[in-house]
This record gives sequence, structure tokens and C-alpha cells, in this order.
Amino acid sequence: MIYLTRFRIGGTTTDIKQNVIFVEEWDKKEKLLEILSTSPATRTMIFVETKRTADGLDDFLYNMRFPTCSIHGDRTQGEREMSLAAFK
Repeated sequence: MIYLTRFRIGGTTTDIKQNVIFVEEWDKKEKLLEILSTSPATRTMIFVETKRTADGLDDFLYNMRFPTCSIHGDRTQGEREMSLAAFK
């Protein structure tokens, strides 16, 4: 399952659009690329279950030429702050 949330920083909850799309495990990356490639450019948060998955997805999207960063508990506070600043 892919959870995709888009919002405007500083916006209210009415600015949030959420979609749940059921996808087989082996089709997730392909479906995510399709969604990102066909959607207007906007800030997008993608939530995953594990730190390892976050790093793997970050690397995958970076290699597909998407601007990306990941935030999780194994990052230093400085790294997390830099990621948040880059997202803004």
C-alpha cells in the first residue's frame, strides 16, 4: 500500500489531499514513479514503515532524478534539520 500526502507548508488541514492506492508489493516503485511523473510538481511526503525502507526509497528516487531527502531516527539532529529545510 502506498500512502501519499501532499500539502502546503503552513496550510490548514483543508489543504491536505490524501490518497490510498492498493498496489502489489512488487509494483510499488513503478506505481510511485507513475504518480510522481504525472502529477504537478509539488512537495510530497511519503511515509514508509522502516528506516531502511526510507533510505532505500530516498536512494531510488534520487537515482530517478527526483529531489529527495529522508528523515528518521538514525539521522543526526543536524541531518534532520537540513532535510526539513530542504523540504521547505
